[in-house]
Amino acid sequence: MITLLAAPVSAEAATTAATAAPDFKVLVFSKTTGFRHDSIPEGIAAVQKLGQENNFAVDTTEDSA
Repeated sequence: MITLLAAPVSAEAATTAATAAPDFKVLVFSKTTGFRHDSIPEGIAAVQKLGQENNFAVDTTEDSA
């Protein structure tokens, strides 16, 4: 199971000329029990690429705590 959660980033976040603060953040949670599909790493990489291309931050975890 992969779960995506998004949270807005404060409009007051500081930005610099070189890099802008991300528009929002996404958490990719990929904890599995038993069978682990081989495409999970590729799916995570795809979401990270989308984040780079569309100005959002991506955090990944398998830790449900």
